[in-house]
Amino acid sequence: MRIWFLSFLLVCFSLPAYAGRPVTPASSLTLVRRVEEGIWRKLSSWRRRVPSRPAAVPRQVPFLTPSRPLAALQHFSASKAVLPSLALPLDSEGFALGSGFVIRSASGRLYAVSAYHVTGSAGKRASVRLFRPDGSAVDYTGLTVSAGGSFGVNAPDVSLVELPASAARFVRPLGVSAHPPEEGSFLFMWGRPYDAPDFELAKGLSVESAYGMKIALTRTEDVAYLEGMCGSPVLDEDGLVTGIYGGRGGGDAELFAIDARKSLSWLLRNYENGVYVPYTFRVFGYPALELEEGESVGSITHKTPDGSMLEKIDFPTYREALDAARLENAFVDLRSGDVIEFEVHRGRVFSRFAFFRVP
Repeated sequence: MRIWFLSFLLVCFSLPAYAGRPVTPASSLTLVRRVEEGIWRKLSSWRRRVPSRPAAVPRQVPFLTPSRPLAALQHFSASKAVLPSLALPLDSEGFALGSGFVIRSASGRLYAVSAYHVTGSAGKRASVRLFRPDGSAVDYTGLTVSAGGSFGVNAPDVSLVELPASAARFVRPLGVSAHPPEEGSFLFMWGRPYDAPDFELAKGLSVESAYGMKIALTRTEDVAYLEGMCGSPVLDEDGLVTGIYGGRGGGDAELFAIDARKSLSWLLRNYENGVYVPYTFRVFGYPALELEEGESVGSITHKTPDGSMLEKIDFPTYREALDAARLENAFVDLRSGDVIEFEVHRGRVFSRFAFFRVP
Protein backbone atom coordinates (compact mmCIF):
# COMPACT_ATOMS: atom_id res chain seq x y z
CA MET A 1 0.00 0.00 0.00
CA ARG A 2 2.84 2.40 0.87
CA ILE A 3 4.60 1.68 -2.42
CA TRP A 4 1.46 2.47 -4.38
CA PHE A 5 0.95 5.70 -2.41
CA LEU A 6 4.51 6.78 -3.06
CA SER A 7 4.09 5.86 -6.69
CA PHE A 8 1.01 8.06 -6.89
CA LEU A 9 2.87 11.02 -5.41
CA LEU A 10 5.82 10.60 -7.72
CA VAL A 11 3.53 10.30 -10.72
CA CYS A 12 1.87 13.57 -9.72
CA PHE A 13 5.20 15.34 -9.45
CA SER A 14 6.40 13.77 -12.67
CA LEU A 15 3.42 14.88 -14.77
CA PRO A 16 4.93 18.28 -15.62
CA ALA A 17 7.74 16.41 -17.36
CA TYR A 18 5.11 14.89 -19.65
CA ALA A 19 3.52 18.24 -20.45
CA GLY A 20 2.57 18.50 -24.07
CA ARG A 21 2.57 14.75 -24.56
CA PRO A 22 -0.58 12.82 -25.11
CA VAL A 23 -1.49 10.87 -22.00
CA THR A 24 -2.74 7.36 -22.74
CA PRO A 25 -3.47 4.37 -20.46
CA ALA A 26 -0.32 2.68 -21.80
CA SER A 27 1.88 5.69 -21.09
CA SER A 28 0.40 6.09 -17.61
CA LEU A 29 1.13 2.43 -16.82
CA THR A 30 4.68 2.80 -18.14
CA LEU A 31 5.21 5.84 -15.95
CA VAL A 32 3.97 4.02 -12.87
CA ARG A 33 6.25 1.05 -13.55
CA ARG A 34 9.25 3.33 -13.97
CA VAL A 35 8.44 5.09 -10.73
CA GLU A 36 8.09 1.75 -8.89
CA GLU A 37 11.45 0.58 -10.25
CA GLY A 38 13.04 3.84 -9.09
CA ILE A 39 11.56 3.45 -5.61
CA TRP A 40 12.82 -0.14 -5.30
CA ARG A 41 16.28 0.94 -6.43
CA LYS A 42 16.28 3.72 -3.83
CA LEU A 43 15.11 1.38 -1.06
CA SER A 44 17.77 -1.17 -2.03
CA SER A 45 20.49 1.47 -1.85
CA TRP A 46 19.23 2.50 1.59
CA ARG A 47 19.45 -1.13 2.74
CA ARG A 48 23.03 -1.35 1.53
CA ARG A 49 23.90 1.81 3.46
CA VAL A 50 22.55 0.46 6.74
CA PRO A 51 25.63 -0.81 8.66
CA SER A 52 25.49 -4.53 9.23
CA ARG A 53 25.89 -5.95 12.72
CA PRO A 54 29.59 -6.44 13.38
CA ALA A 55 30.72 -10.05 13.44
CA ALA A 56 31.65 -11.47 16.81
CA VAL A 57 35.36 -10.94 17.45
CA PRO A 58 37.01 -14.08 18.80
CA ARG A 59 38.84 -13.72 22.07
CA GLN A 60 42.42 -13.24 21.05
CA VAL A 61 45.23 -15.07 22.72
CA PRO A 62 47.40 -12.14 23.87
CA PHE A 63 50.54 -13.14 21.98
CA LEU A 64 51.90 -12.41 18.54
CA THR A 65 52.89 -15.70 16.94
CA PRO A 66 55.65 -15.52 14.31
CA SER A 67 54.43 -16.18 10.78
CA ARG A 68 57.05 -18.93 10.57
CA PRO A 69 57.35 -20.77 13.91
CA LEU A 70 60.80 -22.18 14.54
CA ALA A 71 59.99 -25.88 14.18
CA ALA A 72 63.60 -26.65 13.23
CA LEU A 73 64.71 -25.81 16.76
CA GLN A 74 64.34 -29.43 17.86
CA HIS A 75 67.75 -30.28 16.43
CA PHE A 76 71.06 -29.86 18.20
CA SER A 77 72.41 -27.90 15.23
CA ALA A 78 69.90 -25.12 15.97
CA SER A 79 71.82 -23.90 19.04
CA LYS A 80 72.85 -20.66 17.30
CA ALA A 81 69.50 -20.03 15.60
CA VAL A 82 67.60 -20.26 18.88
CA LEU A 83 69.82 -17.82 20.81
CA PRO A 84 67.90 -14.60 19.92
CA SER A 85 64.77 -16.26 21.37
CA LEU A 86 66.28 -17.16 24.75
CA ALA A 87 67.05 -15.20 27.90
CA LEU A 88 68.92 -15.63 31.15
CA PRO A 89 67.71 -13.99 34.39
CA LEU A 90 70.80 -12.78 36.27
CA ASP A 91 71.65 -12.08 39.88
CA SER A 92 73.40 -8.91 41.03
CA GLU A 93 76.80 -10.38 40.18
CA GLY A 94 75.85 -11.45 36.66
CA PHE A 95 75.38 -15.17 37.32
CA ALA A 96 72.43 -16.96 35.73
CA LEU A 97 69.60 -17.77 38.15
CA GLY A 98 67.82 -20.03 35.69
CA SER A 99 66.65 -20.00 32.10
CA GLY A 100 64.05 -18.07 30.11
CA PHE A 101 62.85 -16.89 26.72
CA VAL A 102 61.37 -13.91 24.87
CA ILE A 103 57.75 -13.31 23.80
CA ARG A 104 55.89 -10.40 22.27
CA SER A 105 52.35 -9.59 23.39
CA ALA A 106 49.54 -8.57 21.03
CA SER A 107 50.21 -4.95 22.03
CA GLY A 108 53.74 -5.25 20.62
CA ARG A 109 55.54 -5.17 23.97
CA LEU A 110 58.49 -7.49 24.53
CA TYR A 111 58.95 -9.62 27.64
CA ALA A 112 61.52 -11.98 29.07
CA VAL A 113 59.75 -14.97 30.64
CA SER A 114 61.09 -17.20 33.39
CA ALA A 115 59.82 -19.22 36.35
CA TYR A 116 58.38 -17.32 39.30
CA HIS A 117 60.56 -19.26 41.73
CA VAL A 118 63.57 -18.04 39.72
CA THR A 119 62.74 -14.39 39.01
CA GLY A 120 60.34 -13.46 41.81
CA SER A 121 57.28 -11.27 42.22
CA ALA A 122 56.22 -7.96 40.68
CA GLY A 123 58.34 -4.98 41.65
CA LYS A 124 61.51 -6.94 42.31
CA ARG A 125 64.67 -5.66 40.62
CA ALA A 126 65.84 -7.84 37.75
CA SER A 127 68.62 -8.17 35.20
CA VAL A 128 68.31 -10.11 31.94
CA ARG A 129 70.85 -11.35 29.40
CA LEU A 130 69.71 -11.54 25.78
CA PHE A 131 71.55 -12.69 22.68
CA ARG A 132 72.13 -11.29 19.21
CA PRO A 133 71.98 -13.57 16.13
CA ASP A 134 75.80 -13.67 16.07
CA GLY A 135 75.80 -15.13 19.60
CA SER A 136 77.04 -12.03 21.42
CA ALA A 137 75.31 -11.21 24.70
CA VAL A 138 73.48 -8.04 25.68
CA ASP A 139 72.84 -7.46 29.40
CA TYR A 140 69.99 -5.27 30.62
CA THR A 141 70.34 -4.29 34.27
CA GLY A 142 68.11 -2.24 36.53
CA LEU A 143 64.88 -3.71 35.17
CA THR A 144 61.82 -4.61 37.25
CA VAL A 145 59.71 -7.76 37.33
CA SER A 146 56.48 -6.63 35.66
CA ALA A 147 54.18 -9.42 36.82
CA GLY A 148 54.57 -12.62 38.81
CA GLY A 149 52.47 -15.66 39.61
CA SER A 150 52.98 -18.02 42.53
CA PHE A 151 55.04 -21.03 43.60
CA GLY A 152 54.44 -24.63 42.62
CA VAL A 153 53.92 -27.00 39.71
CA ASN A 154 50.14 -26.61 40.09
CA ALA A 155 50.24 -22.80 40.08
CA PRO A 156 51.19 -20.10 37.55
CA ASP A 157 54.89 -20.37 38.42
CA VAL A 158 55.83 -17.68 35.88
CA SER A 159 57.19 -14.12 35.90
CA LEU A 160 57.42 -11.44 33.21
CA VAL A 161 60.08 -8.75 32.80
CA GLU A 162 59.22 -6.10 30.21
CA LEU A 163 62.19 -5.44 27.95
CA PRO A 164 63.42 -2.08 26.60
CA ALA A 165 62.35 -1.19 23.07
CA SER A 166 65.98 -1.43 21.92
CA ALA A 167 65.83 -5.22 22.31
CA ALA A 168 63.44 -5.40 19.34
CA ARG A 169 66.40 -4.80 17.03
CA PHE A 170 67.85 -8.26 17.56
CA VAL A 171 65.57 -10.61 19.56
CA ARG A 172 63.34 -13.20 17.92
CA PRO A 173 60.26 -13.73 20.11
CA LEU A 174 58.84 -17.22 20.36
CA GLY A 175 55.19 -17.88 19.61
CA VAL A 176 52.87 -19.35 22.24
CA SER A 177 50.62 -22.27 21.38
CA ALA A 178 46.89 -21.60 21.67
CA HIS A 179 46.24 -25.18 22.77
CA PRO A 180 47.54 -27.46 25.53
CA PRO A 181 49.71 -30.36 24.35
CA GLU A 182 48.06 -33.68 23.62
CA GLU A 183 48.79 -36.69 25.79
CA GLY A 184 51.45 -38.87 24.20
CA SER A 185 52.93 -36.05 22.13
CA PHE A 186 56.64 -35.28 22.33
CA LEU A 187 58.05 -31.92 23.35
CA PHE A 188 61.54 -30.44 23.66
CA MET A 189 63.13 -27.50 25.44
CA TRP A 190 66.16 -25.24 25.30
CA GLY A 191 67.79 -24.06 28.53
CA ARG A 192 71.16 -23.53 30.12
CA PRO A 193 72.12 -25.75 33.05
CA TYR A 194 74.16 -24.22 35.83
CA ASP A 195 77.85 -23.92 34.98
CA ALA A 196 77.24 -24.98 31.36
CA PRO A 197 78.93 -22.74 28.78
CA ASP A 198 76.04 -22.89 26.32
CA PHE A 199 72.33 -23.61 26.06
CA GLU A 200 71.42 -27.28 25.73
CA LEU A 201 68.59 -29.13 24.05
CA ALA A 202 66.45 -31.59 26.02
CA LYS A 203 64.45 -33.86 23.71
CA GLY A 204 62.07 -36.77 24.08
CA LEU A 205 59.73 -35.21 26.66
CA SER A 206 56.55 -37.28 26.50
CA VAL A 207 53.32 -35.64 27.70
CA GLU A 208 51.68 -37.78 30.37
CA SER A 209 48.89 -35.32 31.14
CA ALA A 210 47.96 -31.66 30.75
CA TYR A 211 45.42 -30.73 33.41
CA GLY A 212 44.84 -27.42 35.12
CA MET A 213 48.04 -25.39 35.20
CA LYS A 214 50.34 -28.44 35.16
CA ILE A 215 51.86 -30.42 32.30
CA ALA A 216 53.33 -33.73 33.49
CA LEU A 217 56.23 -35.01 31.38
CA THR A 218 58.29 -38.20 31.22
CA ARG A 219 61.81 -38.35 29.86
CA THR A 220 62.13 -40.92 27.11
CA GLU A 221 65.68 -40.01 26.10
CA ASP A 222 68.86 -39.42 28.03
CA VAL A 223 68.49 -35.72 28.82
CA ALA A 224 71.40 -33.58 29.90
CA TYR A 225 71.79 -32.16 33.37
CA LEU A 226 68.63 -30.15 34.09
CA GLU A 227 69.55 -28.06 37.13
CA GLY A 228 69.37 -24.43 36.05
CA MET A 229 66.88 -25.03 33.25
CA CYS A 230 63.79 -23.90 35.20
CA GLY A 231 62.03 -21.26 33.14
CA SER A 232 63.06 -22.83 29.84
CA PRO A 233 60.53 -22.82 26.97
CA VAL A 234 58.96 -26.24 26.42
CA LEU A 235 58.15 -26.35 22.71
CA ASP A 236 55.89 -28.48 20.52
CA GLU A 237 56.77 -29.90 17.12
CA ASP A 238 55.83 -26.58 15.48
CA GLY A 239 58.29 -24.63 17.60
CA LEU A 240 55.58 -22.95 19.70
CA VAL A 241 55.86 -22.59 23.47
CA THR A 242 53.35 -24.88 25.13
CA GLY A 243 54.90 -25.00 28.60
CA ILE A 244 57.45 -23.38 30.91
CA TYR A 245 59.74 -25.87 32.62
CA GLY A 246 59.14 -25.93 36.37
CA GLY A 247 61.31 -28.76 37.68
CA ARG A 248 61.46 -32.46 38.47
CA GLY A 249 59.06 -34.67 40.37
CA GLY A 250 59.82 -37.60 42.65
CA GLY A 251 62.10 -39.33 40.18
CA ASP A 252 64.64 -38.29 37.58
CA ALA A 253 62.25 -39.25 34.77
CA GLU A 254 59.34 -37.15 36.10
CA LEU A 255 59.33 -33.55 34.93
CA PHE A 256 56.75 -30.77 35.16
CA ALA A 257 55.96 -27.70 33.11
CA ILE A 258 53.49 -24.86 33.59
CA ASP A 259 50.85 -24.34 30.90
CA ALA A 260 52.21 -21.36 28.95
CA ARG A 261 48.92 -20.22 27.42
CA LYS A 262 47.00 -20.16 30.71
CA SER A 263 49.70 -18.65 32.90
CA LEU A 264 50.96 -16.02 30.46
CA SER A 265 47.44 -14.98 29.39
CA TRP A 266 46.54 -14.33 33.02
CA LEU A 267 49.72 -12.38 33.75
CA LEU A 268 49.59 -10.30 30.56
CA ARG A 269 45.96 -9.32 31.00
CA ASN A 270 46.64 -8.26 34.59
CA TYR A 271 49.73 -6.26 33.71
CA GLU A 272 48.71 -4.64 30.44
CA ASN A 273 45.14 -3.87 31.54
CA GLY A 274 46.37 -2.45 34.84
CA VAL A 275 43.74 -4.38 36.80
CA TYR A 276 44.70 -7.31 39.00
CA VAL A 277 42.42 -10.33 38.54
CA PRO A 278 43.17 -12.72 41.43
CA TYR A 279 44.25 -16.26 40.83
CA THR A 280 41.16 -18.03 42.15
CA PHE A 281 40.60 -21.49 43.63
CA ARG A 282 37.10 -22.84 43.08
CA VAL A 283 35.09 -25.68 44.61
CA PHE A 284 32.02 -26.80 42.64
CA GLY A 285 32.20 -23.48 40.82
CA TYR A 286 32.21 -21.38 44.01
CA PRO A 287 35.21 -19.08 44.65
CA ALA A 288 37.01 -20.63 47.62
CA LEU A 289 40.17 -18.51 47.71
CA GLU A 290 41.45 -15.45 45.86
CA LEU A 291 45.18 -14.93 46.07
CA GLU A 292 46.55 -11.43 46.40
CA GLU A 293 49.62 -10.38 44.44
CA GLY A 294 52.71 -12.15 45.73
CA GLU A 295 50.77 -14.89 47.53
CA SER A 296 51.04 -18.64 47.03
CA VAL A 297 49.33 -21.68 48.50
CA GLY A 298 51.29 -24.15 50.60
CA SER A 299 49.09 -26.94 51.90
CA ILE A 300 45.37 -27.55 51.30
CA THR A 301 43.53 -29.57 53.98
CA HIS A 302 40.13 -31.22 53.75
CA LYS A 303 38.36 -31.28 57.13
CA THR A 304 35.02 -32.44 58.47
CA PRO A 305 32.53 -29.84 59.79
CA ASP A 306 33.86 -30.40 63.33
CA GLY A 307 37.47 -29.82 62.24
CA SER A 308 38.80 -33.39 61.96
CA MET A 309 41.39 -33.73 59.20
CA LEU A 310 40.55 -36.08 56.33
CA GLU A 311 43.17 -35.29 53.68
CA LYS A 312 46.09 -32.92 53.26
CA ILE A 313 47.97 -32.17 50.09
CA ASP A 314 51.11 -30.13 49.51
CA PHE A 315 49.93 -27.91 46.68
CA PRO A 316 53.29 -26.81 45.21
CA THR A 317 54.56 -30.39 44.76
CA TYR A 318 51.33 -32.40 44.34
CA ARG A 319 52.00 -34.73 41.41
CA GLU A 320 48.51 -36.02 40.67
CA ALA A 321 46.01 -34.28 38.41
CA LEU A 322 44.89 -31.04 40.06
CA ASP A 323 43.09 -27.98 38.75
CA ALA A 324 42.63 -25.00 41.06
CA ALA A 325 39.42 -24.16 39.20
CA ARG A 326 37.99 -27.62 40.03
CA LEU A 327 39.48 -28.29 43.42
CA GLU A 328 36.70 -30.74 44.36
CA ASN A 329 38.32 -33.32 42.06
CA ALA A 330 41.41 -33.43 44.31
CA PHE A 331 39.50 -34.92 47.25
CA VAL A 332 37.94 -38.36 47.56
CA ASP A 333 34.69 -37.59 49.40
CA LEU A 334 33.92 -33.89 49.62
CA ARG A 335 30.54 -33.23 51.23
CA SER A 336 28.35 -30.25 52.03
CA GLY A 337 29.49 -28.64 55.27
CA ASP A 338 33.09 -29.85 54.98
CA VAL A 339 35.85 -27.27 55.35
CA ILE A 340 38.78 -26.57 53.03
CA GLU A 341 41.74 -24.97 54.81
CA PHE A 342 44.33 -23.09 52.75
CA GLU A 343 47.76 -22.31 54.12
CA VAL A 344 48.73 -19.11 52.31
CA HIS A 345 52.31 -17.90 51.96
CA ARG A 346 53.71 -14.57 50.86
CA GLY A 347 56.83 -15.42 48.99
CA ARG A 348 58.08 -18.50 50.82
CA VAL A 349 56.95 -17.36 54.27
CA PHE A 350 53.67 -18.28 55.95
CA SER A 351 51.18 -15.42 55.83
CA ARG A 352 47.67 -16.57 56.78
CA PHE A 353 45.07 -19.33 56.83
CA ALA A 354 41.95 -19.11 54.72
CA PHE A 355 38.86 -21.30 55.13
CA PHE A 356 36.01 -22.30 52.82
CA ARG A 357 32.92 -24.25 53.84
CA VAL A 358 31.50 -26.43 51.09
CA PRO A 359 27.90 -25.41 50.26
